[in-house]
Amino acid sequence: MFAYIVRRLVQIPITLFGVTLLVFAMLQLLSPVERSALYISTTPHNDAAIDAIIQKYGLDDPFYVQYWHWLVGVKDPTTGAISGGVLRGDFGYSRTGRLPVSQLIAQRLPVTLEISLWSIIRSLAAAFF
Repeated sequence: MFAYIVRRLVQIPITLFGVTLLVFAMLQLLSPVERSALYISTTPHNDAAIDAIIQKYGLDDPFYVQYWHWLVGVKDPTTGAISGGVLRGDFGYSRTGRLPVSQLIAQRLPVTLEISLWSIIRSLAAAFF
């Protein structure tokens, strides 16, 4: 039993790495121009604005560099502050919610937990009775 638990605990980081790699790889199916157009609200999209977004976020960098920046963040050369990074809890900004994604998750987490708790209780009651 102990060996089984240890194996499962060792598999957690491998699984998390695979999931993050899969999510990021799906985003790479879009070209840098298509990904940068999501940040621009004016229509038609200005080529200079698209190029500025591509340079600002490094959307033309190699896959592994973009993945690393997405995972751990980017250090600002002037201030030294690190911005972004999924591992740092920065999931980005939601244009539809007009808030950082982490705040949107925090707002909805209590209701999600409540629904989960009630569904577990109902499932256990159905299983036992």
